[in-house]
This record gives sequence, C-alpha cells and structure tokens, in this order.
Amino acid sequence: MDRTIEIAFGIIGGMMGMTGAALALFVGGINEVMEGSTILTSLGMNAVIFSLFALIGTVGLTIHARAGGFMMVVSGFGILISISRTSAADG
Repeated sequence: MDRTIEIAFGIIGGMMGMTGAALALFVGGINEVMEGSTILTSLGMNAVIFSLFALIGTVGLTIHARAGGFMMVVSGFGILISISRTSAADG
C-alpha cells in the first residue's frame, strides 16, 4: 500500500516539532541566563527527543506500519506535553 500521505505528514509534523523545540530551547536559554531556571531548557530537550522519535517513526512506517504509527502517536503526545508545559512554566 502507498503511504505517501502518512510519510509527508510525519515529516511535516517532525519538522514542526523541531521548530517548537528550538523555540522552547531559545526561550529556555534566555530564562536560564536571566533567572537561573533550567525547566524550560529541559522541556525543550524533551521536545527535541520526541521530534526525533517522530521522524524515526515516519521512517518506520515504510518498514512496519503499526510500529511506526505507534511511535508517531507516542511522540505526538510527548511533544504536546513538552510544549504545553513549556508555556505553563514560562508564564
């Protein structure tokens, strides 16, 4: 079966996750310099790890669809939690 759409959405989602993680790391670095708190930086690193997990899951779609899909769902929830906690910790 052709999985072009799933692969495209996986790559787009992984790149968007990386963008959000980079923003969280940037804001976390500024917060670490100003206030000494490292929570934003660690949540940004979690988002990077989950984004890489999503990209690996996208590659896994071509090999084993169920495992790749599971990896993408887990990474999606992980990124959502990491970025939303970053927003809550910032304000």
